[in-house]
Amino acid sequence: MAAPHDHAVIFYDHDSEIVSAVAAYAHEGLQAGDGVLLVATPAHRSAISAALEDLGTDVAALVESGRLDLRDAQTVLDDFRPEGRLDLERFEDEMRTEVGAATGGGRRVRLFGEMVTLLWQEGDVGGAVHLETIWNDVIADHDVGLLCSYPTALLASAGLAEIRETCALHSEVLAPTTYGSTRPLPADPGEHVADLATAQRTEVFVPTTAAVTAARRFVGATLEHWELDHIAADALLVVSEMATNAVLHAGSPFRVFIHHSPGVLHLSVRDAQRGWFEQGRPTDAEVNGRGVSIVEAVAERWGCDAVSDGKVVWAEISTGV
Repeated sequence: MAAPHDHAVIFYDHDSEIVSAVAAYAHEGLQAGDGVLLVATPAHRSAISAALEDLGTDVAALVESGRLDLRDAQTVLDDFRPEGRLDLERFEDEMRTEVGAATGGGRRVRLFGEMVTLLWQEGDVGGAVHLETIWNDVIADHDVGLLCSYPTALLASAGLAEIRETCALHSEVLAPTTYGSTRPLPADPGEHVADLATAQRTEVFVPTTAAVTAARRFVGATLEHWELDHIAADALLVVSEMATNAVLHAGSPFRVFIHHSPGVLHLSVRDAQRGWFEQGRPTDAEVNGRGVSIVEAVAERWGCDAVSDGKVVWAEISTGV
């Protein structure tokens, strides 16, 4: 399997994010003289075309000249599985031929594809991983940039190991723009303080440094909604250390789980790396590497449990409620 070349992936919360990102990506390539192939859903193709027009691109003229190629992701995907099974060998052969022809004469090509997204939506994450692997093999010997995307709504039902493998097949993982947002998260209307004895929430985050801030925001917004602001400082410190361990030491996506039972807040971070919560050995002058010590100092109880596909680091904080 070829290592990721120029193959980025964007995880997004809202369609407007991916439309804006792909339009900018395609516009930059067209301005530089690159060929651009966009294999997207009908709604995204239409929105991206409109965004390109807003950027001053004559979409119809570029399509006519062959510089811009717009294709339907579902049609292309189905063409490679005429009997319901994805023909990966045929896909690789045809894409090698097409990419080779498109880059002939030294022209660079930019690709965007949502076939892998459709496979995830169908529950065929394994098929998507195989397709991502083949793309790496196809583009390795050509001047090609490839951009893929996945809505974060799909992460909840995918395994952390599958998300981790998908991320590892890309040269760059781009987090949702909301990871860096300072706007408060909307409260879940299904949760009420009257139900606090059984209140719980969970969220999956992709392995980027921005995910630590996003995890803090998720926990902070949840505690505010549950009227547990008085323990927010301790809880945010604990989740920061556990999330940082997942990203920096495990190199893994992670799931944050928050549960409140009478008098106790239970926080846990599950990642896809077997082992233990890394204990750093910093010098007196070093700031980083103190995660275990911080969790030990703040939590009433804490631990690290091995699970079949990784580990769960957990901590309990007294709420007095």
